[in-house]
Amino acid sequence: MAASGAGPGALNASGHRTVIDALQYRFLSRWQFLNGGSRRSIVQTILPGKVTEAASLALAPRSRANATRLAVALAAQVFQFVLLWPFLLPANPARGATRVLLVLLTPVQWALIHEAIHGSLLGRRTANDLAGRLLSTFHGAPFRVLRLGHLLHHQHSRCPRERSEVYDARSRSWWRAALPYYLWLLGGLYVTELALGQFLLLPKVALRRLERSVDGPNTVAGLLLRGLRQPGALSEARADALATALTFGVASLLYGVHLWMLAIALLARAFFISFADNAYHYGTVRDAPRQARNLRLPAPLQVAMLNFTLHGTHHRHPAAPWHCLPLLFREEAEGWDGGYLRTQLRQLRGPLPLDRLPVAAPRPLDARR
Repeated sequence: MAASGAGPGALNASGHRTVIDALQYRFLSRWQFLNGGSRRSIVQTILPGKVTEAASLALAPRSRANATRLAVALAAQVFQFVLLWPFLLPANPARGATRVLLVLLTPVQWALIHEAIHGSLLGRRTANDLAGRLLSTFHGAPFRVLRLGHLLHHQHSRCPRERSEVYDARSRSWWRAALPYYLWLLGGLYVTELALGQFLLLPKVALRRLERSVDGPNTVAGLLLRGLRQPGALSEARADALATALTFGVASLLYGVHLWMLAIALLARAFFISFADNAYHYGTVRDAPRQARNLRLPAPLQVAMLNFTLHGTHHRHPAAPWHCLPLLFREEAEGWDGGYLRTQLRQLRGPLPLDRLPVAAPRPLDARR
């Protein structure tokens, strides 16, 4: 389905744009969509000429299928936070083992939040953002915080502000870098998300001081807090933080003497979220935000995770809905960068010195054309 003609965005023989052209990173800005533009209007504005109906359909979220996944995910969260204790545990505490399955669904829940972050979960922006906020409440952090953090990840990944496994051997030993690295890897990222959400309930003066204290050239924390100064951002994040505190608080009361089950489940979630976060980037080319690994996973699991393992393709096309990623992956013919589990476990090798990271310039997106 490649377009004919020289250069990206060329018209095909019938004078229409192809699906691939319509999904190009530079033509479909996540910022524009998040600011209210429709996908079709953005493509037509930035790509003068005709846009095929196929391209328009490819750009649209699969709202009905995604809504089904959303309903199942929310039902699972309500079950484990609210319904499990009163209906199952009093009769047979061993039924708390059902939480194991729910914990294993953590990557699926995050994949849905991730689609909402990019505006690709549901077709209407208000519905999409509401879904993201509901999922994020059960996740444990305000949706606005998760969205800002993730978009900053796309902007700064593999740059000094956002490469968690890297240290400068000229000023720091491996042992000094190892402790914070492993704490972050084994649960610290998720704990930080939980804590930040509750910190947002502090007065604005305290938040400004916190912003200044955490800002620096090697972190996105200050930029994230600064982003919450946008009109309505802080009030929305605070409302979601209160909803999260209420949800977790009610669940704690309901579990009662079985609270340890909830605590273990949240610790397991912290591990899954934190351990998986940087696996796609560990040891990859530095100063290349659009570089990431595509990791091989059995097809049913890949679909269940909304093709999140096609992470390299996603970083080159962050506005593409999940169902378009396999098409883009085949079109770019990049190949797999390793197996999912083996690449995850590679992170246990520990932090890496900066001078060991590859420095080759990433291949331009359109070098294949």
